[in-house]
Amino acid sequence: MSILPFLFRNKMETLKKQIIAIKQELNKALETVKTEQNLEQIRITFLGRQGNVAALMDQLKKLPVEERRIVGPKLNQLKTAIQQAYEDKKEEMQQLLATKKIAKQQYFDVTASQYQELQPSRHIYTQIIEELENIFISMGYDIVDGPEAETDYYNFEALN
Repeated sequence: MSILPFLFRNKMETLKKQIIAIKQELNKALETVKTEQNLEQIRITFLGRQGNVAALMDQLKKLPVEERRIVGPKLNQLKTAIQQAYEDKKEEMQQLLATKKIAKQQYFDVTASQYQELQPSRHIYTQIIEELENIFISMGYDIVDGPEAETDYYNFEALN
């Protein structure tokens, strides 16, 4: 009696247990997912090239043909179940996002944002004049304010 069939049967049972464990792990991971980035990370973990299903496929290659016929369909069912669960969760998250967006638009209050009046400021020429006046005052000059135009008397005759 050979020990070889026992070892392969043991590997087959181990694969079956791993398939069940992966299903449970997937369900737990999908329950806790909150963002699309987390969901994509779960997809990569389970369905990616280095993922859990790929590792089980590599183990499946080591089994004899009779054992592969038993475990192979279960592994394919696992893969399709994971893909379906991923798609369902993705659709659920998109619907939730759409309902949130609709609810946000539905209760949008136009009067909530109030018009902010513009703050007044001085004209740039006025600012320059004041700055020049401050420079001359710091040098000791006085600023004298008078009429814009003078009569002929004050400009010429009164000066002589």
